[in-house]
Parts: sequence; C-alpha cells; structure tokens
Amino acid sequence: VASGFEIAQLRIAQPDEGSWVSLAVDESGQLVIGREDKGFLRMSVSSDGKSIAKIQPIDAELLECRGLAFHDGWLYASANNSKALF
Repeated sequence: VASGFEIAQLRIAQPDEGSWVSLAVDESGQLVIGREDKGFLRMSVSSDGKSIAKIQPIDAELLECRGLAFHDGWLYASANNSKALF
C-alpha cells in the first residue's frame, strides 16, 4: 500500500447481489457498483468512512456493466452483454 493510504474491507457482495464488476463514485461521494447480471447498487459510505451506511438497488435492464464513469451529473455505462455504451 502506498504511503498515506490504507486498505479496509467495507462490505462483501451478498448471495442475491451477484458479482460486482465495476465501480464509480458520484459527485456526492456515493458508490455505484455495476453487477454482472443486471442493475446497479448505490452505496453510501458512513461518515467515518469505515462502513456502508445505506444500500439502494437500482433496477436497470443493462447487462454486465464492466465500465462506469460519472461526468457532469451523468452516469455512463459500458454494458458488455447489452453491447452498447449508455
């Protein structure tokens, strides 16, 4: 680990969440995780940064979003099995 950084496990995928294949951080600091099957999970990190405070599933028909990026308030997703950029 580089100087000044530390690694901590905040949460592991639950059996009903499938595999997590991508991650992006929105402008408010919430995490958005792309799932291998379909949909996303939005997670709020606790104020101390050591746990997940809230999880919100985001239903979407996009399959296998392996690339996520936020820009100007928009979430861009490269959906492998949906074969497109959204």
